[in-house]
Amino acid sequence: MGPCHHVGVHLGRLCSGFFAVLAAASLGAGCAAEPRDGAGEGGAASIGPGARLPGFVERVVDGDTVVANVDGVRMRVRLLGIDTPESVAPGEPAECFGPEATRRARQLLPKGAAVQIVLDPRGEVRDRFGRLLAYVERRGRMVNEQLVRSGHAEVFAYRNRQFARRSRLEATERRARRARRGLWGACAGATAGAQAGAPQSDAPPEGTPCPDDRPIKGNLPSGIYHRPGDPSYERTKPERCFASAAKAEAAGFRPPLRR
Repeated sequence: MGPCHHVGVHLGRLCSGFFAVLAAASLGAGCAAEPRDGAGEGGAASIGPGARLPGFVERVVDGDTVVANVDGVRMRVRLLGIDTPESVAPGEPAECFGPEATRRARQLLPKGAAVQIVLDPRGEVRDRFGRLLAYVERRGRMVNEQLVRSGHAEVFAYRNRQFARRSRLEATERRARRARRGLWGACAGATAGAQAGAPQSDAPPEGTPCPDDRPIKGNLPSGIYHRPGDPSYERTKPERCFASAAKAEAAGFRPPLRR
């Protein structure tokens, strides 16, 4: 074999090694770009009350839940202090104004929009599903409040816990209710309790049963909800009332183990 043959083999090995390294680098870069899921663990685990996290919107799930990317970590965020009618709950029909609330949330939080995810300074960081409980701000405006202002959401306290911006949201809701904006005008029968000034998941007056439009009872000490027909329904004190099981579970309650 001549010298040219040896040179050709050597160059071929060099080229093969070069392209192998290049391919590995490209693959690594692609993997690094894929966001990690931090809905309940990982990079989001150390987040505490009062944190302010810059990120961008990946997608809106429904009127009060959004998936955001924060520093490469995918986080599922439940908008704190509000509740919108259900539109995607498994096994449940869409509630009055649920699809409209989801469309409005997608208008306010389009894919790729830069946002600030702000955790309450004195409230819980996560709900029972591991979602962050937060105010979401875009362009200096609180999206939670914008949904309440237009009548696409009502004020809601998770497990009836206090949160810093509750009074502000309640004042906004009163104005929307008086003007009959959104669900307050469109869902007359579905929000009878709310039109009197009480959120759909609030407690009934002492000594009275849950109303017909919100028959599901929530028991605060146990965190369990009971539907009509459940063995413990009649003897359960109605500390919270809900229109659907999905509403009760969104509020942090769970079904009884035996039914």
